[in-house]
Amino acid sequence: MDENNTMLQEEVQAELSLDIPLDIADLNDPGYIRTITQNELLDKVIIEEPPVIDGFLMSGISLLAGAPKVGKSFLVLQIAYHVSTGKPMWGMTVRQSDVLYLALEDTEGRLQRRSARMFGEIGSDHLHFAVTAKTISSGLLDQLAYFLRKHPNTGLFIIDTMQFSREDAQSGNLYVADTAFMKTIQEFRKQHNVNILLVHHTRKGMEGNDSFDKVNGSNGNTGGADTSILMVKEKRTDTRACLKCTGRDIQDQIIWVTRNEENLTWELESRETSLPDDPPDPLLEAVRCFLTGSGNHWEGSSTELATVLKIQMAPSALSRKLNIRASILRNDYHIQYKNVHTRDGSLLTLHMEPQESDDCDGVTAEKGETPC
Repeated sequence: MDENNTMLQEEVQAELSLDIPLDIADLNDPGYIRTITQNELLDKVIIEEPPVIDGFLMSGISLLAGAPKVGKSFLVLQIAYHVSTGKPMWGMTVRQSDVLYLALEDTEGRLQRRSARMFGEIGSDHLHFAVTAKTISSGLLDQLAYFLRKHPNTGLFIIDTMQFSREDAQSGNLYVADTAFMKTIQEFRKQHNVNILLVHHTRKGMEGNDSFDKVNGSNGNTGGADTSILMVKEKRTDTRACLKCTGRDIQDQIIWVTRNEENLTWELESRETSLPDDPPDPLLEAVRCFLTGSGNHWEGSSTELATVLKIQMAPSALSRKLNIRASILRNDYHIQYKNVHTRDGSLLTLHMEPQESDDCDGVTAEKGETPC
């Protein structure tokens, strides 16, 4: 067995958390398909990326569409500024990162005037602009990868507008072309673990049961996006607009915004669909409180963890509950969780960043259980 095959075998086994060695002949078979059982899936620790803006701009590929001059570019610049600074937007938590905004319909002079009007003369070193870029076929993804190497803290690319980054469909099948474009963008996003916001136009006079049918192009655009946002005004001169939001990881909602005529930023007016306030998870609260009193670090078996948390739960069920909540542990509780399978069983590791608050009075892992 050559070294490359050995590395591939170890990589697949590690990704699937398999205890049974894979037959290298299976990996070399052209018909091989990577599968995972439901139990293996539940035994995996999968860390998902947090939203860019809680309850609005989720991780992945987002598509913002609206008619020309409806105010998309002002909204996009506002998003870019808040992400680059980490300042809350419309009362929602924003995760700070570097941002590259490809303002392909603008000039540097227009961006300068718009930035000064909206945010004053103090800018952000983490917000980067470009008014020219290549297309997908001529090297845009190479340019984005280069920027990532120079700015590894980049969390968001904005392409305004999407049409400037792609060529017209040559085959005549618009759906095939749109799907291929979105697939290419998705593959880049997954490879580099970065979020991308695509700005697009809507069509005039397109009415139907689904308002997202107005998005220019085919359903391949909205179908390939993780989150779709439609920006609509009744009249172009209105200072009020609604944002219709839908997606794989976001609750369908309508956000009403009003333009501030002094600085031209969009201000939150109301939500037609309120976001649910999920109550704190008793198990995760108990883990947090336990770590607070244990030097912020612990490792051991799931049986030992059930004992120290003083909960009546099967060890396998406990570890699987934590596996499923690993992203919440990291993103909301700042707790790094690992579950390593060894010959002697699972070894759990919990490490929490120091917290300002240690209010654990009355916290229980389960209803009726002893407080930690």
